Amino acid sequence: MSRTCRMLPKCQDQPVRAGGWWLLPRRACSLLLAGAFAAAVVLPGCNILGPAGYFILGPEKQPAAYTLDREQVGVIVIDDKANVVPHRSLRELIGRTAEEEILAQKLMKDMVKSSLALAVLSRERFGEKQTIAEIGQALKADVVIYATVDDFSLTQDQQSVTPMAKMRVKVVSVKTGERLFPDKDQTEPFPLSIRLPAQAMDKPTGAAILQNQQELARLTGLALARMFYEHIPSKPGRLKEIR
Repeated sequence: MSRTCRMLPKCQDQPVRAGGWWLLPRRACSLLLAGAFAAAVVLPGCNILGPAGYFILGPEKQPAAYTLDREQVGVIVIDDKANVVPHRSLRELIGRTAEEEILAQKLMKDMVKSSLALAVLSRERFGEKQTIAEIGQALKADVVIYATVDDFSLTQDQQSVTPMAKMRVKVVSVKTGERLFPDKDQTEPFPLSIRLPAQAMDKPTGAAILQNQQELARLTGLALARMFYEHIPSKPGRLKEIR
């Protein structure tokens, strides 16, 4: 059928074409609606339900996990205690992408460069450990978006590569030191996972791997920023082919 199916008050017993529309049998109309609703429930993060489902339901929006204060200054801290991110530049790229997206969406008054936060973290190795609020205070921020990286990898097997990243995110008030997000009744920070479809592997070179790590870092930073505003999830894509 080249046209979107339409259910009218008087459904037909057999499919017929009238006025440029296909009129479905009563049973088919019911199944179509039920199937579209089921797709929305089972696949809440996907905005592509097929032509019929998309027409009925429209693109699904992912709500903000937390709303930032537009009158405040923020800073993003990318903490890699386990050293799972292979290069400092990748951590900087995650933070920079997230802060640029937050500013582009006008979610905060201003953002301190996350690279400055990495410099503060690096100094902890040679001195006393600072609290998250103290880090934000040193950078003259009002809130700290603190993301701990638990995984950042291009997982390989004999036939494919699967890019993935995992972080735990929390938002902390610099003034009070209290955690603003997640709520106090949550014992753990908010988990954020990024997993891209597996892709064929053909003896990847070091340069190609770095290029794909950079793309994964960019997508991770974008996912971090999108936690804080309503958006339509992008269709999962692939990184550049690894050769």
